[in-house]
Amino acid sequence: MAARLLLLRNSSASSGAASLKANKLDQQHSLPHARFSYKYALTERNATNFADRKNRNKKIEPDDEFVDLDSAGWRDVPADHPEVVRLRNDLEKYNGLADLETCSPGDVQRAAELFYRDGFVVIRDVLDAKQLAKLREGCEEVMTEIVKLDKHRRGNRGSHRYSFSPAYQHGSMLHHPAWVQLVDLPTLTPILQRIFDSPDYHCLNAGGDFCLPGTTLYQPLHTDVGDRHAYKAGDVLKSHGSFRDPRGKVTLRDLPCPSIACNFFPDDQTALNGPTRQIRGTQKWCMRSPSLEEEPSWMQYSTACPVKAGSVILRDIRAWHGGTPNLSNKCHAIPAVYFWAPWYRENLGETGPAMPRDVYEDPEITSDYARHLLRYLVAKPGEHIDCSMRSDFGSF
Repeated sequence: MAARLLLLRNSSASSGAASLKANKLDQQHSLPHARFSYKYALTERNATNFADRKNRNKKIEPDDEFVDLDSAGWRDVPADHPEVVRLRNDLEKYNGLADLETCSPGDVQRAAELFYRDGFVVIRDVLDAKQLAKLREGCEEVMTEIVKLDKHRRGNRGSHRYSFSPAYQHGSMLHHPAWVQLVDLPTLTPILQRIFDSPDYHCLNAGGDFCLPGTTLYQPLHTDVGDRHAYKAGDVLKSHGSFRDPRGKVTLRDLPCPSIACNFFPDDQTALNGPTRQIRGTQKWCMRSPSLEEEPSWMQYSTACPVKAGSVILRDIRAWHGGTPNLSNKCHAIPAVYFWAPWYRENLGETGPAMPRDVYEDPEITSDYARHLLRYLVAKPGEHIDCSMRSDFGSF
């Protein structure tokens, strides 16, 4: 599998295949494999839940000794463990796409071209100082609330790794003004309209992820959507996934982009603080993503870094991506807003409303155009949404 992926990588350079800082070493199969091999942390791969089983079996209980986010990590292994030091050195040396091109908010056409080609694009200077401060404050508030519930740093996306929206009863961050401000940004909206070729796309949700210092494990590469398939649960016929052509002639990956995830950077994204790896061109690939054991080293180092605070990465959710270790001394957050193409409506509204009516109608929080984008997610007049945090913070 790894050899086949390497062949695909070398044969698709014209379509934006990844090139790394150590490109020659990579072609010679001599890039060090970036997996963390500390035996007490990496106990068993779990490609479905992105978690190690040893950590998942720990009891969820509050952390009465919590001090702050930056000192909340490194519960599994010490920061100076030899394997950590080795991995940190490798990430400093090799991590990141050497030819990563970022666009300014005015580069609308170029941003769309890169997105269509690679399945992602980084836009810099999207947030001004006031918006950035508001996002940082909001993330710190929510991250602190979540981590205080988790003494052993079990996480809800793997050890030391968390998603924002599953921690809440209504499964969304659209109750929080720090996230709502991201739905309609004058620096970003024109680019989204150009990619979707329409002003009538719509918001699906808001959330994102964060990882604490001491996140030593990789997430397996994965895609956020796949072709629909039917299965039986007892006597009930159910389905999972997205688009399916009953003729078998067209797959989801033959279509235009159905959905974009916009991950924002409240702080600089570096080689060490858990940058997302993003594999170019895979939004069109029909093969399955590799497991951690199969994944070649060039993919492990294919991360979008360095990227400055106030930037955003737009991701075609079909493209392969995955989290990486945070070996820094700072918590790293990538809050997100998700959009669907104008033609895409599958499963819309099945989980109920995600946005309180008062937040939706407040002109100080939500713009007129944002209300247009959020029209399918808002609660009806008089309808209550439980925006409290779950006691298990959405762990599985």
